[in-house]
Amino acid sequence: MTISVRKQLEKLASFIWYGPKLIAIPLSLPLWPLAAITWVVSSRRRSRFLSSASEPALPTVVVGGITVGGTGKTPVLAAVVEKLQSCGLRPGIVSLGYGRHSIDSLQALSSTSVASEVGDEALMLFRRLQVPTVVAANRAEAVDYLVANTDCNIVVSDDGLQHYTMPRSFEICVLDHDRGLGNGLLLPAGPLRESASRLNSVDQLLYRNGDDSNTSFSYRHEGFRSLSSGETLSVSDATTLWGEKRVIAATGLGQPEQFFDSVRGVGLSIHTLTVADHEPLPIERLSSRADIVIITEKDAVKLLEPMAANVWVLPVSAELPATLLGKLSQRFAG
Repeated sequence: MTISVRKQLEKLASFIWYGPKLIAIPLSLPLWPLAAITWVVSSRRRSRFLSSASEPALPTVVVGGITVGGTGKTPVLAAVVEKLQSCGLRPGIVSLGYGRHSIDSLQALSSTSVASEVGDEALMLFRRLQVPTVVAANRAEAVDYLVANTDCNIVVSDDGLQHYTMPRSFEICVLDHDRGLGNGLLLPAGPLRESASRLNSVDQLLYRNGDDSNTSFSYRHEGFRSLSSGETLSVSDATTLWGEKRVIAATGLGQPEQFFDSVRGVGLSIHTLTVADHEPLPIERLSSRADIVIITEKDAVKLLEPMAANVWVLPVSAELPATLLGKLSQRFAG
């Protein structure tokens, strides 16, 4: 499938799932029989898990969702890992490694890992957090690898609410406040991987940009980083230096407008470019067309060096609610 076709399909799916219901719901009707199959499969998997649930080999925190597409799980996971580290724990990360070539293999990340082999999100987390990270189709096997080969004493799973072969101690479900559950239908008629009732069983609900301080999180931007030199610029310095320049913000995120709104929010006027989720950016073409190119950390790990001097990353950190931080500390730091 070409990237352009994939982008169009993603736009169509997004409209059916999150568009005006008077138009979008009728468009989803042909997909309802397939959604019924999703319900049967997900219900059976959940039922088998509940009937045979066992204790995890290590305390395991799952940061996941029940909707398809970007909700901010990756920044939340990074913040959870940092919180556990501040409590004196030694976390490791397990992930599917979505987008890698050999999706069924188990691989421990290292300084020589590349995104095509381990997945962009897993590589981004490993480089940022510098904790043991393992990708595998079976996350339970990844946990076993951490137990046998590292000194980790707690595991954080990148996604995996529906990965019921993996025992877990604590579940965090991340949603986008504005999009919510979309049309409320299961895949492929809607964005849900599981029925909405699944939300009743998680330990913590988190809403990106929500309006309840107990369940919402927001992003924090600490500045820009040059991919070629490592130089950092504060937000205020960047807006002063780049205010009159041609700036392109580009990404392959599932919800690109979240990134674009963040860049605009720091005071920059931008042109935008998107590629399909997890696809690499045409960085050489972009850097030749703009004075400044701004991308995400997730996009950056897919690029090969050397990098043009006008390409900058805007790192994102998640500000988690005190309610969740307290639960993590009470549960795991005792």
